[in-house]
Amino acid sequence: MASLRKFEWEAIAGLIAAVTAIVLHFLHLTDVNILRVITLVLVALLFLRDLRSEERWSSMEDASKLSVRLLEEIKETTHPTEIDLIGPARLRQATVQFAERAQGEVVWFNACPHMFESKEMCDVILRPFLANPNVTGFRLILDKSQREHWHAQVETTIANYQGRGIVTPPTWAHLDSGVSFVLAETDTTGGKAEVLVSFWGEPFMAVHHDRRIPGYIIHVREQSELIGRFREVERASRMP
Repeated sequence: MASLRKFEWEAIAGLIAAVTAIVLHFLHLTDVNILRVITLVLVALLFLRDLRSEERWSSMEDASKLSVRLLEEIKETTHPTEIDLIGPARLRQATVQFAERAQGEVVWFNACPHMFESKEMCDVILRPFLANPNVTGFRLILDKSQREHWHAQVETTIANYQGRGIVTPPTWAHLDSGVSFVLAETDTTGGKAEVLVSFWGEPFMAVHHDRRIPGYIIHVREQSELIGRFREVERASRMP
């Protein structure tokens, strides 16, 4: 029965009636009054077909409204991912996108000075932040044990990146953590921030030109509760 309902029975009946009227007329087997009746029947069938068509369009419209409502409900009940693991294939792209969203002062906590020794590496990890006009400061928080190495091997390279004067001298602190992170504000009020986290140890490291660099990083988005904890760690490192 369901398959039979799919046929346009009004159109089929109308076609049969029209063909019958034409055959009767050419055979001179009917008069004008009968043809008029057949014409009325055709008009009625077309009217019924239009009603069915409107009913179908109404059903489609209702289904469309239901779909939109369901999508809205899904959107309201789901939440963006707070933490993403970024692998080697997306590492550079993710870093650049992170730098493009940054505003205000960017802080790199527990950075490894070896990463800043070469111009090639600085072009990858430092230049995107300097190219962002919304970044007003770039500060490194380094372990005190790296001070001599910084002055001897890194300071000259960094001096070439003093664009706009936003790269400030490092903040030296006693750091015994294997965690490194970049904290960047994402609005002008300082109320929102994002963090890129890396770990100095396997399996999160990679080797690039004989230097160990992060191979995997964790992107902590602004809606995560972890952001507050990273802010506390960064503030504590600046205390004497």
